Amino acid sequence: MPLRRLPASPPAGPWPAEMRAPTAAAFLDYADTGELFGAVSRGEAPRPTAQRGRKREPVWARAVCESWVAQRHNFDVAPSGAVFAPGNDDDVASLI
Repeated sequence: MPLRRLPASPPAGPWPAEMRAPTAAAFLDYADTGELFGAVSRGEAPRPTAQRGRKREPVWARAVCESWVAQRHNFDVAPSGAVFAPGNDDDVASLI
């Protein structure tokens, strides 16, 4: 059975640790689940990290999505969660 195309749906609160396709699509900036699944099949988005329930619904771990985005943009993520962009030696005070 083909997957239904659903609009991206960001959460009302913080991003959850595990996301169904509409939430993962929003997190990764896709308009809907069809765009997300197409990107996954082309290797342009992370694959689901698990399947849940009797319908084996695909879900994505937020940590995997965050790591995917960081790698895609060549960011280094410190254990503290701080993000460092390569070649970004700007004086922070000058940005304020």
